Amino acid sequence: MSKKSISVIIITIIILAIGAGVWRWEKVRKNEDIKRVEEQKVAEQKKQEEQNQKNENVTKEEAIDLGDWKLYRNYEYGFEVKYLEDLEFIIESSNPNKPKLKDSFIFRKDRHLYFAIFTNGGFGYGAQEPKKITKEKFKEKESIMSWYSDEFPNFIHITEELPINWNSENTIEIRTENADEKTLNIFKKMYDSFQFIK
Repeated sequence: MSKKSISVIIITIIILAIGAGVWRWEKVRKNEDIKRVEEQKVAEQKKQEEQNQKNENVTKEEAIDLGDWKLYRNYEYGFEVKYLEDLEFIIESSNPNKPKLKDSFIFRKDRHLYFAIFTNGGFGYGAQEPKKITKEKFKEKESIMSWYSDEFPNFIHITEELPINWNSENTIEIRTENADEKTLNIFKKMYDSFQFIK
């Protein structure tokens, strides 16, 4: 065998060895990339699960002490309102026999004086006709308002779709029958403090 043939064989072996090494390195690198992507997916999935769990653990409601006044915030229905702690606060829960009825939130001084958020549509306009009915925005939401008094609307029917558990029948009702000036001021402050939240 000539020296030239031996040289060709050696060069061929070297090239094959280098090619095999490069192929092996590429395979290992690809496997590492696949493993890294899979680990990243697992980590992201775990992070999402933890976030979902955290979201589930967020309280649906909370009451914040503001001295004589408190701030009631409800995340499930997406609203908050300030109320005087002297008012009786009642939550009437859904009736399991009537699944369409949701919770109602009533801040009451007495049977005829209250500020209520009804999420069940179970409200009435009273026997007499309102002085006027207007269509305007309430807290930047399209609403139909029924006025029985001049201070503020007594029935606020939110017509704009909200990203919360309200529906087309939800309303805010303010009963002010024979209310004195102090009570009217309380309801006025509640009316001004009401906000929709996300």
